[in-house]
Amino acid sequence: ERAGQAQARESLTKIGEALEKYHQQDNHYPPGGVFRKDGNGLDVPMHGWMTLLLPYLDEQELADRIDRNQPYNAPPNLPAMQTELPLFLVDGVAQRRTVSGLAVVHFAGVGGEIVREESGFAHVGIFERNSIVSRSDITDGLSTTFVAGQIADGFPAWGEPENFRTIGKGLNQNLQGFGNSERTGALFLMADGSVRFFANGTSTRV
Repeated sequence: ERAGQAQARESLTKIGEALEKYHQQDNHYPPGGVFRKDGNGLDVPMHGWMTLLLPYLDEQELADRIDRNQPYNAPPNLPAMQTELPLFLVDGVAQRRTVSGLAVVHFAGVGGEIVREESGFAHVGIFERNSIVSRSDITDGLSTTFVAGQIADGFPAWGEPENFRTIGKGLNQNLQGFGNSERTGALFLMADGSVRFFANGTSTRV
């Protein structure tokens, strides 16, 4: 378990470094997911934020095999999306594939909205559909803003355009929340690049 947590911490640190490199080049973070409108005006899921980070994770060759003009799960992209990436996996977690055979990830981005009783809806994290968020948009402070974290269930494909979820559900309490395989808490990447562990007892308000 300790080895798995050490490896997870290292992976989140590297993901944070890749996000910083992306931001330095584009002046904003990658969108949580790229969606395009089809002829009927419906959103078509194309690619997720982890795909966009590949060149900054020493995976340029894999990135070059992905046709970003087609959805992540289109037949031409399947060979690339079936490639397991050790950086996206946590030692000791058994599931490595989705039902459809795509390689999974054991982390998710933080994004979406939560309800604050005193102020209504509030954005969380940095990821949304077609989002363009820069460091200057993070008004609550980089060290106190969650960016990504461990998940214990419902592992998505790493190319999934909606691989982000909201905080506030508690840790290891919800299939769509955050947690670790030991069910003790979860490691989170913060916007300043630090990685912190939060135990199950952490207040949902925090």
